[in-house]
Amino acid sequence: MTYTLTGMLLAASAGLNAFLPILGLALADRFTSSVDLPQPFNIISSIGGILILLALVTVDLVADKIPRIDHLNDLINSPIRPAAGMFLMMAVVANQGEIHEVAAMFIGLLLAGAVHAWKSITRTRITIATNGLANPMVSFIEDGIAGVLTVLAIVAPWIGAFVAIPAGIGLAWVYRKTSGPNDLIKKPEAAEDGVRVLSETSASHGRRPKRPVTRRAKPSIHPETPDA
Repeated sequence: MTYTLTGMLLAASAGLNAFLPILGLALADRFTSSVDLPQPFNIISSIGGILILLALVTVDLVADKIPRIDHLNDLINSPIRPAAGMFLMMAVVANQGEIHEVAAMFIGLLLAGAVHAWKSITRTRITIATNGLANPMVSFIEDGIAGVLTVLAIVAPWIGAFVAIPAGIGLAWVYRKTSGPNDLIKKPEAAEDGVRVLSETSASHGRRPKRPVTRRAKPSIHPETPDA
């Protein structure tokens, strides 16, 4: 199950950054003996494939750090990241006899797609909550996790599996701290609170409250009775 675990870790990393784990796998196939990709998957380890991947990784790393542009980048990568996870999973387990390639295709597709959906939705909330100020920091953390998991998936996949769990928990904590508690859901309620506070402030600092008007009772007039 070592190759299957390697493919799953790479597919999960592709959900954060589509091209970084593909580049790592290509470099490992090109320059080390620990990875030997069969055809046609070894096309990524050619000189031309590595140069193209370097360019794509650079563009993705830069675009993901710019607020608003990162959402466009996520939109463009919506079909690319699941496809990258599918490719990585199939490339690693091909001809290894651990798992059928069709099953590997669906596992890679679901893993990368789920991580990508989680990232895209949460990054939208982070942009709203922080006006985009936290996006570069969160992007650096995502890239760091994707890079570490890529290296461990190739070098020591079982260690990578144990690292992936706290890494996912840590990323969820960062998402929660930077996006706020359900900002998208509680936005109307927050607006109502703001209106309520504004009305109370204007009432306290605006016009003086009117004094209650008390009407004096008219004296009752009794007719005079003649003296007996």
